[in-house]
Amino acid sequence: MENSFEPKANIVLSSLGDFLGIPDLQFDEEDNTCRFQFNEELVIHLTFNEEKQELMIHSLVGQLPEEDRAKMVEQLMEANLFWAGTRGATMSLDRESSQVIIANTLSPYDANGSLLSGESLAKTMVDLAEMNLHWGTFLKKGPESSVVEPVSLDANRFL
Repeated sequence: MENSFEPKANIVLSSLGDFLGIPDLQFDEEDNTCRFQFNEELVIHLTFNEEKQELMIHSLVGQLPEEDRAKMVEQLMEANLFWAGTRGATMSLDRESSQVIIANTLSPYDANGSLLSGESLAKTMVDLAEMNLHWGTFLKKGPESSVVEPVSLDANRFL
């Protein structure tokens, strides 16, 4: 396939693997996803979409509790407003499971038209991980918690 996106996605993933020191990273053939498990709770998924020719990073933030549900959804939606509280990612709610997901789509190209570097993708993944931890804490502690500003991770912990 001459116009296939998969080879470009594989080059970007390989570049990420080189940057992280993880050789031979591969997308799963069934769902075009590579999973990164940082700890028991934090898993970041990197998926390529052949049809849209884009990469998506996504992660389960946590379960939306029944208590104070409306208030919590309101705060999550406020964070989504122009992505002010999500560093460019979007949070969504799976109504059936009450799970909150955070996701970001990326072009495989940087501003100069070159394929995205592993370092650039790693920084985006760290941003998503920080947002996951921030909003996951919010979901656990509730709308009146003192969780105000997102935490900054020591990127070296993940990179």
